[in-house]
Amino acid sequence: MITLTLYIYTNNIDLHCVSAFETIKLMKPDSGIDSLERYRQFKLNFDVNTLSEAQSELSTLISSSYDLLNPNKESYYIDTIPSIKDNYSHVIEVASKHSSDDHQLYQRIKTKYPKSPLQNLTQSVIWHFLCQHSLSQDNIESLHADIIVTASRTQGLLVNPLFESVRICQLQSAPSLSS
Repeated sequence: MITLTLYIYTNNIDLHCVSAFETIKLMKPDSGIDSLERYRQFKLNFDVNTLSEAQSELSTLISSSYDLLNPNKESYYIDTIPSIKDNYSHVIEVASKHSSDDHQLYQRIKTKYPKSPLQNLTQSVIWHFLCQHSLSQDNIESLHADIIVTASRTQGLLVNPLFESVRICQLQSAPSLSS
């Protein structure tokens, strides 16, 4: 079983991301955040023996359908995001607490491609904060309390804790394969 992680981003301006970043600048101008990136993440498990087979299967899924991404307006990275800088990045993953969307997408793909070795997939959103300086634990806690997790109409923005979960990620910054 080989797992590939697909990070999808828009080729043009990501209006969700721009809106979130502008709101963060208004809510917390001293946050130290220089920019914000958003990716849709898919973790795909393939029942194959080699990485090249998994990459070939993923390429087939991407090139023959719009189920994972629209190549007219989106591009992708596989397994890493090149802009991640260990000391100056803060990365969170936001996932639905209910996996029905994942299951529906998986079933749609398996219906179209019954011979595909795809065994499972999960999807989430990655928010990548690029910062002016390395964030201390206090900065991170403040970021989560004031900006990330919604607690009221005036506090929090990116995660609705009623139906989404959030976790801090340690993503690699090595070069990746891209479209």
